[in-house]
Amino acid sequence: MKKSCQHIGLKVFVWLLVTIGVALGPISGPACAQSVADTFLAALPVSLGGLEQYIGPLLPTESIGNTFRSETGLAIIGAYPRYAMLRGKDVRELDLRDAMPMDGYPLRHDLYTNLRIWRLGLKAIYSDFDALNKQRNRGSFDFSGLTVGCDVDLVYQPWFQAGVGAEYHFYEPSLNTSIWNVPESQRFDINIQGKRPITAGAYARYIPPEILGFPVHGEAYFKFPVQGTKITSLGGALVFRPQIYRFDLGARLSLERTWLSFNGECPVANSADDWRLDTEWDFYGIQWLIYF
Repeated sequence: MKKSCQHIGLKVFVWLLVTIGVALGPISGPACAQSVADTFLAALPVSLGGLEQYIGPLLPTESIGNTFRSETGLAIIGAYPRYAMLRGKDVRELDLRDAMPMDGYPLRHDLYTNLRIWRLGLKAIYSDFDALNKQRNRGSFDFSGLTVGCDVDLVYQPWFQAGVGAEYHFYEPSLNTSIWNVPESQRFDINIQGKRPITAGAYARYIPPEILGFPVHGEAYFKFPVQGTKITSLGGALVFRPQIYRFDLGARLSLERTWLSFNGECPVANSADDWRLDTEWDFYGIQWLIYF
């Protein structure tokens, strides 16, 4: 039993060494890559090597450089606040859609890049999104800034890919506005700010040659909060593309539902009040893509 464990441990150690070598060292061509892949698989326990039929090849069958398939794009996203409640001790509950009053159909603009090398994806998104007070210059709910993330494909088949990822937001959501509290006949200013969110989640892509004669594939994802402002998202998209070649154009039609909430302290009527903002949003829009 001890020798068996040592044998498996040695294979795992060799596996790690080969993996690091592939990641750091250049691979000149498909023949060399295949040779490294064979060495890699030979060092694995049989049970792990057999996983390839389910999760795809553990090493690329071509050079790492040839696995570079990335995209960048610009998105215009329509938003609809299904729910936006502000709660505090002095003012128990306010519906911001009426009390703010919040713009019912704000727009979000995204600049997006995803650099994919083999199973790894590094992405960056800059979002410009604020839901303004209908009475202009009297504040807004703002959620704009830079987000970076990393995805890892756990399943990498030609027709299907699935994995996990994480995102870090370099900005804090904020609510800055003047509110008229009708029951109390009182107007007061609200300035609260959440903490930078960190989220994690899972995703899947179904990539057939075509659907109903069109070159299109489907995407779905789920994100949940890890730290900071609580953000939960559930979404999907249809991506229309001619072919997956370099410098091709495509378009993504997306639909997403997001739940966002955070706490913040703000003085009201000469006393500090702890506020909580709970919101639910529908986002739907189009993104123009360039594959490279």
